[in-house]
Amino acid sequence: MGQVASVPTDKSRRLKVIDAGFSRTGTLSYTYALELLLDGPVHHTATQLFNREDAYCKKWNQIYRYRRAGKRTQLLEALDDAFSGFVGATDVTAIDFIPELMELYPDAKFVLVTRPSAAWWKSFKTVSDNAGSKIMGYVTMPLPGVRWFIDTARGFFEA
Repeated sequence: MGQVASVPTDKSRRLKVIDAGFSRTGTLSYTYALELLLDGPVHHTATQLFNREDAYCKKWNQIYRYRRAGKRTQLLEALDDAFSGFVGATDVTAIDFIPELMELYPDAKFVLVTRPSAAWWKSFKTVSDNAGSKIMGYVTMPLPGVRWFIDTARGFFEA
């Protein structure tokens, strides 16, 4: 995962490219490439949720709650706010909301990056097994931003 999260300074910028590939398909490398090609900040889920301020990470929990509750208007507004200023998006929060992102950003290009399924599952299983562990919740509780990851990650599997 990246060590520094992109933080948009120009909130008027909109998503131009959205990676529709699953985690562990080169999303971080793709993020770095898009940052160079699009000359702007790119939202990579893991980097954002592990490195951003508490309020931003908590916002993603609310986004998943809106989806669970069927509150479409609030969901679209919250997604637009969360992606405000980013020129690209990769990783889980991008793929979890593809229909909504297509509606919000009709001019954006969607790119699908794939990987052989056996190799992908081996890589992904390690991450997913650890993300849901109870000990992880206790370890991250005192950490601003990161403390919201476990609850947000539960939303990843509810789509």
